Amino acid sequence: AAGVGSIIGSATSGLTVNGTGAVGTLAFGASGTTLGSMVVNIAAAGTVLLGSALTVDGTLALNGGSLVLNAQTLTIGGAISATGTGSITGDAVSNIVFNGTGNAGTLVFTTAGQLIHNLTANIGGTGTVALGSNAIVGGTLTLAQGTISIGNYNLTIPPTGSVQGGSAASYIITNAVSTDTGALIMTVA
Repeated sequence: AAGVGSIIGSATSGLTVNGTGAVGTLAFGASGTTLGSMVVNIAAAGTVLLGSALTVDGTLALNGGSLVLNAQTLTIGGAISATGTGSITGDAVSNIVFNGTGNAGTLVFTTAGQLIHNLTANIGGTGTVALGSNAIVGGTLTLAQGTISIGNYNLTIPPTGSVQGGSAASYIITNAVSTDTGALIMTVA
């Protein structure tokens, strides 16, 4: 039997999701949409869906399975760690905000879920978020502070998308090392 309820988190709370298959939807109460840390540890083809916006102030560890954004906003105040089969599944109306300081880790999308609406990098002048898969930003890519390193993956901004911000301390790195093969793909009008 299924019930209706919500999770009330806090900046000192941690949440670990274990399981196999589709483990369900995480719905956070309006007064508790923040966690100190979160671990997703689901078998390779498994998923867990966000049922509301979520802020993870510390580490978001994606060890296995996919965190499906499900038209929600995911804010990461610490770092993201994707190991094994861990990944994020985006969609055309989901948003990801990196809003911390320093290195924000590696962002990995599922092959079928590389599209998100908005992506914001606000991680301090020396912070970096790296791509661990291709990514498509169909809305706005905001470069407030920090860099996005694409490495061997493509970052696509389709005609519906745009880039805001950017400076000498906030930009996209396309060739961190000479063997990087990733590209920034964007239609310029």
